[in-house]
Amino acid sequence: MGAEAGGRFGEACLVAPSLGVRGLVMGQQRGRRRRSGGAGTTLTALLILGAGMPVLLGGPAGAQEPATPVIDRFSETVRYGRAGEIHGRLRGGSMGGEVRLQRRVQTQPWATIDTKSVDGEGRVRWRLLGLRRTASYRLAVTQEASGGVVTSDRVRIYVAPVPVLDRATRATRFRGRVIVAGHLRGGLRGQRVGLQRSLAGRAWRALGTQRAGRNARVRFRLGHPTKTARYRLIFIKESPRVRVASRSARSVVKPKLVVRLHPRNVFEGHRVVVAGKLLPKVAGRRMTIQLRTGGRWKTLARPSVGDRHFRTNLRPARTGRIRLRARFSGDRLNPSAAGARRLAVYRPSPATYYGPGFYGNRTACGQSLHTSTPGVAHKTLPCGTRVAILYGGRTVTVRVIDRGPYGAANWDLTGATARRLGFSGRGYIGVIVGGGSSGGRAAV
Repeated sequence: MGAEAGGRFGEACLVAPSLGVRGLVMGQQRGRRRRSGGAGTTLTALLILGAGMPVLLGGPAGAQEPATPVIDRFSETVRYGRAGEIHGRLRGGSMGGEVRLQRRVQTQPWATIDTKSVDGEGRVRWRLLGLRRTASYRLAVTQEASGGVVTSDRVRIYVAPVPVLDRATRATRFRGRVIVAGHLRGGLRGQRVGLQRSLAGRAWRALGTQRAGRNARVRFRLGHPTKTARYRLIFIKESPRVRVASRSARSVVKPKLVVRLHPRNVFEGHRVVVAGKLLPKVAGRRMTIQLRTGGRWKTLARPSVGDRHFRTNLRPARTGRIRLRARFSGDRLNPSAAGARRLAVYRPSPATYYGPGFYGNRTACGQSLHTSTPGVAHKTLPCGTRVAILYGGRTVTVRVIDRGPYGAANWDLTGATARRLGFSGRGYIGVIVGGGSSGGRAAV
């Protein structure tokens, strides 16, 4: 009967292991008093010992380990004013309860900023909007049994300042000056800001760095730019690795164009050299040489720009003062540019000069003729008509003051006019009637 009682007691201990050490001692005492058989008592003691072992190790049978919050992943770096994320979970414990998110800024105490309940898998997630300061974060859980607080390892979310480009020089001359100014939004005085440049859509290249001054402002001054480029500010930090760039701004650099005509006074049908220089030096560029006629520009030639220089030859067939221009149509590195020059094209005509024997007399136009009187005589042109004359590379503009000549020539120069031109007495001169005005007609 003792064995039967011991067996029932052992089964009870298996069903209710919370009897613990006290149940173990009572079972042993009852087994000794009844002396019903050693085997049954020994089995009962072993069963009770096995059932009471969890109590000896620190708690009732079936107890769970305490829940520990863990941060699985988070945003290491966030731009100023942007959102960051923290993902966590509860390791161990029941799949329920609340988790607190705590934050610490610099040396300030930890402060709870939000509380959330875990989902069915024991996970919890926060999305932090409008972050403006670098801070440390951790998860915290309060144990129900002991009332103690268990926290996760802390993590740090770095809020990177955002460079803002306030202004940049929109256009400048060749080798002029470019100013780029901006500030760090959310930045501090002394933080480094870099300046980068991109030419014709190519990769960004660093030009230099500068420490932010008052109100986290920076100002870069670039001298002698030659090509149009885009500029931007960039904030760079190595630990943690951060690269934040501002918007870019385009600064246009006008090319340098020099246009020359040689000679600038020429006889009709003779050669004129149009030459010049275009900077900066870029391979494959071409110039367009144009003539102004009928209110429009007419293209005459398209020379290439080799080693910054261009050159072409023209033979104008129109007399008068005409306008020529060399035009660069522009590309991604420089905008268009043009340089115009005036060319005087003279009609050749035979001439003589007069004076001795006529000084002191009045001319056909009613003017007294003296050794110092400038002018020219013509058979049909109205008195006072302005006439531009070219001879030996020299030019002079005088008026018609007399009638003549009465020989084979078309023009008769006064002594003063002949001396200013170095005219010897008979030869061909170049003539533009109308004082060299554009489109002036040539007399014969």
